[in-house]
Amino acid sequence: MNKTTNEIHITVLSQAPFKDFGDIIGRGIPEVNESKDTIDNIEDYMGLGAYKGDGKDLQFTPDRNASARIKFTTEINLETKQVIDVYCESPDGTTNLTSGEYGEANPLKHSTLNPSNNTLGFDYTGANPIPPVAPSIDVKGNLQFTNEANGNLHIQGKLHGDGFPATSTFIHFTEANENGVMLGSSAITAGTDKDTGVIELFGEAGVEIMHINLSIGFDDNHIPISVTNLETNQTYSVEEWNDIHKEKPMITPEALTHIETCIQNVDNHVTTPSTEECLNDVGEIISQIELVGIVFDKNGVVASDENTTSNESIKENQGTKEETNTQDYNISPTIDTYLTNMKEQMANVDDNSSGRTLYDDFGDMD
Repeated sequence: MNKTTNEIHITVLSQAPFKDFGDIIGRGIPEVNESKDTIDNIEDYMGLGAYKGDGKDLQFTPDRNASARIKFTTEINLETKQVIDVYCESPDGTTNLTSGEYGEANPLKHSTLNPSNNTLGFDYTGANPIPPVAPSIDVKGNLQFTNEANGNLHIQGKLHGDGFPATSTFIHFTEANENGVMLGSSAITAGTDKDTGVIELFGEAGVEIMHINLSIGFDDNHIPISVTNLETNQTYSVEEWNDIHKEKPMITPEALTHIETCIQNVDNHVTTPSTEECLNDVGEIISQIELVGIVFDKNGVVASDENTTSNESIKENQGTKEETNTQDYNISPTIDTYLTNMKEQMANVDDNSSGRTLYDDFGDMD
């Protein structure tokens, strides 16, 4: 007779399946000593720019030691109806590939087990710790566990997130890393790429990223041996089920071309929905910049002397836009000029005489 499942370990990983990511302006990784212009400073202070990812060959696997931006783990006991432990960390830290600066996020986490129906509610949120302000990775979920009469464990529920980065969820029944079972995996939202995907982080877990409805079977030693997808009534061995997720791409094909298409359309004076989406993406970043009152001087360097808001003040007063000295340059009018140039190019689709490109407009911002 099969044992009743009591000890459950749930792990959720937020993973960036890239060598580097966050370089939304598309300028690549500059030399450490290269002088920075306004665009580079925007990237640095908005948590954008080139940051080390978790590796371009990453796969969805039930490996607790896999590289991740954020790792969430909670242990519950269905017999005592308690959450035994919960922790959340940035196991591999964050590295700015431009400056070499390293930091570790300190995510907030929460885990609660409803004893009346064995439903686990959890959430976590964590942001890039290097810049003064950066959008957070947010994930929240509800999973219900039911011990079935035949000894199987029924797991049903949903996870919500930002759509970026990729997310995987899996389960173990002991402290060991062996015999893990994938519960779900979520690729990066189509329409984003490794650099523009960080824009998806604004907001709080508004995208349904997983729907889980599985029954896990065990052998006499309570080692998981089968998984039945109750949505399709198909049964797999644990190895087969995990391989389905392992072979699943973490990035959809659509997510690879969004920013390239946007730049190409602007350069060719073509108005398309993709171009409009790109303008909206840039506008979202601008609204976040305005909230913290980041100010640059005429050389594109963040002003931090007595004439304006210091970097420490920005950290302490996030959400408040400070008044600035008239000798300095607030970033908003500069970006507004850039957006105006883009819109004018799109409005004049038949005028190709100027030969200007999107990168020419970037240069105007310096």
